[in-house]
Amino acid sequence: MWDLTIITKWAESTYDAKDTRILQRRALILTMIFCALNPAELERMKSETSKFKDNFVQTQVQAKISGGETVKVIINKHPNLRFDTVAALQRWMVNTKTTFKDEYVWFDIEEGWIVNLQKIKEELVAVLRENGIPDTFTVYSIRYAVITHFARLQDADWKAIKAYARWAPGSREAQEYFSVLPVQDTKWILEVIGSPGPLAEKGDKSEKDSERKDIINEETES
Repeated sequence: MWDLTIITKWAESTYDAKDTRILQRRALILTMIFCALNPAELERMKSETSKFKDNFVQTQVQAKISGGETVKVIINKHPNLRFDTVAALQRWMVNTKTTFKDEYVWFDIEEGWIVNLQKIKEELVAVLRENGIPDTFTVYSIRYAVITHFARLQDADWKAIKAYARWAPGSREAQEYFSVLPVQDTKWILEVIGSPGPLAEKGDKSEKDSERKDIINEETES
């Protein structure tokens, strides 16, 4: 998809920012990257169920799965404080306690009220555009980029990747729809993402186009 260091470098460069909007954008996009959350799950985060420990933060989200099961999400501290999600969330939530005083984590800066799903998408996309990521990529491409990043690692563990992104153990969505391999000397590879059928591992057959449309519809629903 695109190199995640584009965003982590932005997070490093804005580490000392005092602007409320930047604080929220950093916390939003780092949480999405390091938890592989989707925007709907981000929207459902609550401050009252987000607990900070010494080396991690634990939160709960209503997962985007059948029945809307509430799942526990743990975010570990990163050794590089400049793009550590725990530190970014902590800074933002300290700000919200003194500014907004509500149970939810994210807020509409202009309105001073709980942010809706569309606004979360707008804030995330604003970071992509600010960093030169083409407008053909949407907010959902962040999750695709995360999975592709893990898939490119040597000896990628698909079982661990699927558990990380909260897919069922037997699911093949990660391999066939969320990763783009191989990636060689190409910064933008949307033409591969937009191919007629989903990508499959070597030796595997692609699923039917109708199944691919179901995945796309799931990822783009509000």
